Amino acid sequence: MLGKWKYLVTRRAGSWSSGSWTTGTASTFYVTGSAQVLTAREVELLPEAARTSARLVLYVDSVHPELKTTDVGGSTAADRVTIGGRDYLVLSEADWGAHLSGLRHRAYALAEVGDDE
Repeated sequence: MLGKWKYLVTRRAGSWSSGSWTTGTASTFYVTGSAQVLTAREVELLPEAARTSARLVLYVDSVHPELKTTDVGGSTAADRVTIGGRDYLVLSEADWGAHLSGLRHRAYALAEVGDDE
């Protein structure tokens, strides 16, 4: 079991056009998992641009919908996760679906909204 805490996920709708995001209607859902502070080793594994803003890692069981990560200039916006009254952007994902322990899960690096916006 990865954790028993429920976290609100906000999935923003819209599209990118000429480098700008046009907002649509957002939807929300909950995931159950565990949020932990990123270790120095985990920060090193992130893309260089994300290392200064990443704050937490969210471990979520694979039965939950996959969260959308940052895709600047692409077709989607990153999901936002509310933890302790603060909003975090999903920066990256690590899929541990084939983990040897049998505990299939995903780990998401999160950055607090406002850190680099």
